[in-house]
Amino acid sequence: MAYDNEKLQRFEQSVLMEAEKKIQEIQAETEKMKENELENTRQKEYDKMFSVMQEQVHQLQLKYRQEVTKVELDGKRELLEFRNQLTEKIFQEAEEKLQKFTDTKEYQSFLLTSIQTAAESFTGQPMIISIQEKDLPLTEKICELVPTATVQADPANQLGGFKLIQPEKNVLQDETFANDLDKQRQEFYRTCGLTIAV
Repeated sequence: MAYDNEKLQRFEQSVLMEAEKKIQEIQAETEKMKENELENTRQKEYDKMFSVMQEQVHQLQLKYRQEVTKVELDGKRELLEFRNQLTEKIFQEAEEKLQKFTDTKEYQSFLLTSIQTAAESFTGQPMIISIQEKDLPLTEKICELVPTATVQADPANQLGGFKLIQPEKNVLQDETFANDLDKQRQEFYRTCGLTIAV
C-alpha cells in the first residue's frame, strides 16, 4: 500500500509538473500574443497619426502656396497700376507739350510742310484735309499749297496735325498728333521693359 501511495504521489507530481509546464507555455504564448497585438495596435495608431500629420502638412502647404500666389498677384497688380500711372503721366506731359507746340509759328510751318508732302502722292486729285478748328485760319495757305484740297474742321482733333482723305481712292491718311501719340504709347508699352509676367 505504501508503494501505491508513493506511486500515486509521483503520478500526482508528474501531472502537476506537466500542468505547470502547460500553464507556463500558455502564459508565454499569451504574453507573446499580447505583445504582438500591442505592437499591431501601436503600429496602426502610428499609421493613423502619420496620415493625419501628412494631411495637416498638405493643408499647410496648400495654404502657404495660396498665400504666396495672392501676394505675388497683389504685387503684380500694384506694379501694373504703377506702370500705367507712370506711362499716363509721361504721355500726359507729351500731350501738354504738343498743345503748346501747336500755338507756335514753328507748328504752322510744320503743318503746312507736312500737308504739302502728304498731298504729293495725290497731285491733281481732289482731297479733303481735316484739321483742328484752331488751325482753320491756315485754310487759305493750305489751298495755295494744295489747290485740289477742301479744308474742314475736325472736332475730334484736339492735339493738332491733320487727316488727308482722298475719296476716289478711298484713302485716309491720319497724321494727327493724337494718332501718333497713340502709336508711340503702344510702342512704349512694347519696348519700355516694364512688362509684368503673369
